[in-house]
Amino acid sequence: MSGGGIDPRALDGAVQWFLRLTSGTANDADRAAWQAWRRADPEHERAWQRTEALTRRFEALPKGVLPVLGRPRSAGRRRALGKLALLLSAGGAAWLAYRDDAWRNWVAEYRTPTGARREVMLADHSRVVLNTSTAMDVLFDAQQRLIALHAGEILVETAPDPERIARPFIVRTREGSITALGTRFVVRRDDGVSAVQVLEGAVRVAPRGAAGDGALVVPAGMGLRFGDGVADRPEPIAGDPSAWQHGMLQVDGMPLKQFLAELQRYRSGWIECAPEVAHLPISGAFPSGDIDRVLATVADTLPLQVRYRTRYWVSVLPRGGKTNL
Repeated sequence: MSGGGIDPRALDGAVQWFLRLTSGTANDADRAAWQAWRRADPEHERAWQRTEALTRRFEALPKGVLPVLGRPRSAGRRRALGKLALLLSAGGAAWLAYRDDAWRNWVAEYRTPTGARREVMLADHSRVVLNTSTAMDVLFDAQQRLIALHAGEILVETAPDPERIARPFIVRTREGSITALGTRFVVRRDDGVSAVQVLEGAVRVAPRGAAGDGALVVPAGMGLRFGDGVADRPEPIAGDPSAWQHGMLQVDGMPLKQFLAELQRYRSGWIECAPEVAHLPISGAFPSGDIDRVLATVADTLPLQVRYRTRYWVSVLPRGGKTNL
């Protein structure tokens, strides 16, 4: 699917007008300004026609002046916006980079709040499990089966394509794309880095911006991180990277500071670590549904104390010692 070379700034303007006109608060002056914007530049009209065509494709819009999605916070409107963002971004990497992550997370069709998980069965009977604080969109068309992962972590179990001509199953992040080769795998995206861990089968990873021969095949039992057009070397998987689907965190020798960062994904607020104990290794399986209990268990096992400065601010400190925190 191609963006037709449309200026990403014009696409951005079209999306902004779409948001305004479907907000439920647009008035006659807004609609007059929208029409003036369309007439001001042929590129604006091209961007609007593409936006309207794509949204109508998913029955998100009627043919007229877009009155259907009038409720600003409705689930239907959010799904339509997610489809629009996904389709426009599929048409051009420049537009994908142009919009901020927070906007795409907000309009995503599938989302989970902090500490929650969600299972989604796709139209082809593939299964996707969303971990905590995850946002993704799904687009199946005649050419591809596509998941756009904006943030968070998913477990994917692909199914054979029921269509006569098999379509590739692709997970795309801002950092690149992962094409399934008959497989079960975990994809995670945070802090501008994507990572994949393959549990069954294999995947082909193509970092965004890499040379044409920059794609890597990652087999079962291996994983890699990628971003900025480059990928790390594949490394063996430690433990079960899909344990979180059952509400468990498995770690083996993970430094305490990194472990607390993992726990923080499942708890609102901030968990800070005193530098004196940041290096302590953590191993074991821990329930992700009760992070405060995990903190208490770790503190009892190691020479640590947990101090709740507020409900949302927790400090992990050396037991009985002085600290800079």
